[in-house]
Amino acid sequence: QLRRAMDGAMHQARAAILLALGDHVDEGRPRAAADAMQRYVGRFRAALLRGHGRLRTVLGTIGNHDAGTGHSMTPAMVHSFEQDFGAVNDLLRFPEYGIEFVLLNAMALDKCHAFGKEMDLLGTGPLCQGIDAFLRDLEQVSERERTSSSRLRILLLHMPLYRPNDLGCGSARLEESGHVTYLAPFESLRVGHDVLSRETSAKILRVVDPDLVLSGHTHAQCVHEHEGARPNRLMPNTVEVTLPTFSWRMRPDPSYGVLSVNSNQLRLEICTLPNELTVITWYIGVGIATALGVTLVFVRTGLCTSACKISKERIH
Repeated sequence: QLRRAMDGAMHQARAAILLALGDHVDEGRPRAAADAMQRYVGRFRAALLRGHGRLRTVLGTIGNHDAGTGHSMTPAMVHSFEQDFGAVNDLLRFPEYGIEFVLLNAMALDKCHAFGKEMDLLGTGPLCQGIDAFLRDLEQVSERERTSSSRLRILLLHMPLYRPNDLGCGSARLEESGHVTYLAPFESLRVGHDVLSRETSAKILRVVDPDLVLSGHTHAQCVHEHEGARPNRLMPNTVEVTLPTFSWRMRPDPSYGVLSVNSNQLRLEICTLPNELTVITWYIGVGIATALGVTLVFVRTGLCTSACKISKERIH
């Protein structure tokens, strides 16, 4: 299913850059043994990274199913992920498209925040030190270049920035109820489990200063505005789009986004894959129709055989 869905999506979008917002595998580190992990990585590549014409780059953020979350994530797990999928904290520029991406290990931010009440990414461990150093460098780059650069900046996270619930996520989200893999819109989102803390989110928005935030993790679509995140800009709010999932395992109606850049403007379209219930119903309908057709063929064949016997008896 994933392979066919990816082929169809790439054929329609003709994308040059593929963005994977975490959870590349389902049972990743630390639960999977090394050989099992390599099979999972191979399956991911076989399903999603086959030769697609214009595709030149794949960018992936780290998710909780890839290497644990918060207190269970270790430097060894992150290093293993980076060997397979690339750096978890990075700034990647594509001047030919007028765009740049900031990748951030959102799953470790909760662990770093737990070391102190003040939001300064205070952790003493290597993961926290790496995030802190990356954000400090990024802040310096932002101060020097952001005012004069025309590149659009997109922040890629697995865990979304803070929001209390999904009631402000748009009409599409409000039309659905809860599910075994995602919450109802009115249910509260838990800090450190569903979303980042308010303080962490505020600092990330200030330091990264993104034009758009893309996240995943909750398995439900959300278009949310972080009000006043850019007070010195003409458009002071920052939009975050949480994309549901590309897998039928997590919901019956998965989807993906197609991001385009034109004249220094961003446009994101959400494309929905076929609903699994519709597909199953269609299969059942085809199966019933096929069975009826075969039955009618046998019945007609039986009638013809009987008629032939009767005709032969009359002739003789």
